[in-house]
Parts: sequence; structure tokens; C-alpha cells
Amino acid sequence: MEPRFIDRQIVYVKPQQTLLRGEIGIFLVNGDAYCKQLDASGKQLHSLNPAYAPIPVDEFTNFRVLGKVVG
Repeated sequence: MEPRFIDRQIVYVKPQQTLLRGEIGIFLVNGDAYCKQLDASGKQLHSLNPAYAPIPVDEFTNFRVLGKVVG
């Protein structure tokens, strides 16, 4: 999530099960945890670092919101 968050930086997360589109959160996708931004469509997770491709989320994805990054 660089440039906003750097590798190994500690982030504060408010546990919650939903996020608004555009918010940054912690997501569990097919067993892997990610710190990403939920896009405007709600169907992809984006990194603020353009080196990483978006992660698609569809009805076949095991997807869960773990919380909202608050700092």
C-alpha cells in the first residue's frame, strides 16, 4: 500500500464487517490477508502501489472484511 503505508509499518484497525467503497481495510481473500482499498464498484481490491494488480472479488471468492484501517 505504498506510498501511504510502508512494509512492516503498524496500522490501527477498527474491527468491523463492512466498509464503504473507497475505504482502506484489512481483507481476507481465499485465506490470505491484505491491506487494500475497496474500489468504487466494490468488486476489486486496489493497492495504492501501482506495482500490484487489483484483486478481483466475485461470488466465487472466499471474501471477508476484517476491519477498517484508521491510522
